[in-house]
Amino acid sequence: MALTLFSVVNGLEDLSHFQVSDIPALEGLLGVITLFGGFLVYYGCQRAAVSGQEDCASGRLFAALSYGGWMWSEVIYDQQLISSYAVMERNPSPAIPK
Repeated sequence: MALTLFSVVNGLEDLSHFQVSDIPALEGLLGVITLFGGFLVYYGCQRAAVSGQEDCASGRLFAALSYGGWMWSEVIYDQQLISSYAVMERNPSPAIPK
């Protein structure tokens, strides 16, 4: 629940300060996954041939993979952003031919 709220806040921030290079696609995907899961919990579904423990384990695995992938993309984005600011602040002097 907390990660879903976190993704909604980040998605709304991306929409209010829109940049072409940072579209809220992953946040939207997490929202769709959350809505789909909520509908399944509310309306239920037919029992599968596997046990409930296996259903919960596979659900947790896919949720962890989706949230982990999204968080890792945020980490990589932040690293690139910090690196680009560090490069811009250096102001390398132009090479002077001798």
